[in-house]
Amino acid sequence: MKRSLLTIGALAASVAAAGTASAQTVSSQTGTTYSVSSIDDGINSNQMGGMKVTATFANGASVFGFWSNLGGGSWGVNLSSGQTQLIKVSMNGGTDTFDGPWRVDLYQGSPNLTTLLFEGGPAYGNVAFDRSNGFQGSSGTAGSSTGNDFDLLAAGWGGVTATYSNAIGLGAAAPVGDLFQQVFVDFSNASYRTCYLVVFCSTDNDVPDNGNSPFYFEMDTDKAVFNTTQVPEPTSLALLATGLVGIYAARRRRNA
Repeated sequence: MKRSLLTIGALAASVAAAGTASAQTVSSQTGTTYSVSSIDDGINSNQMGGMKVTATFANGASVFGFWSNLGGGSWGVNLSSGQTQLIKVSMNGGTDTFDGPWRVDLYQGSPNLTTLLFEGGPAYGNVAFDRSNGFQGSSGTAGSSTGNDFDLLAAGWGGVTATYSNAIGLGAAAPVGDLFQQVFVDFSNASYRTCYLVVFCSTDNDVPDNGNSPFYFEMDTDKAVFNTTQVPEPTSLALLATGLVGIYAARRRRNA
């Protein structure tokens, strides 16, 4: 009997550990770099007006909208295709984005969600996305305090990736890797593990859909004053240089 209890206990512990495994993989890439003259890290949900949110679905549909007041004390986007409501991404008004939950509602009959793209920068509300730390363990950009990576707020999720891109630096300083202009969240390989009585579990690989709705996540944002100059990523600079050399060579041939 004692051995059986130990076996059940070990099984329960292993299932619990599986349920609390990391729900997503978070990474970042430099991409196009931006410069800002100042950063406000203490913003709330109603200070992100103009941020662009794009959702794509398993049937190929893609819809986007801009963060705004939805009424009823809520801010976010409510996205439709024609007359069909598909998805709402929202936060309660006045909620600090550092640890306040973002909510995703998939409407009845909407196809499975495959990606979410959040875009800030000078074109979309002057929003910056603040990771928990920067490149090579850097504590972060001066003025941005401590950020908070994209994090699904439920045990059981797996296979989700979040990629931060287009790094932001303060003034003339190079980006340290905690601030970015956009976040791309990929659910195309997502799974959701549900456990009953701790021991009996099932995994759904056909998510997210309205059966998992609503679901919640955390993702810290800042407000920034962006400078107008953007610095293309190195590959873009190389392509530009190649093009200029080609134009120069063509002109020389014509003049010869």
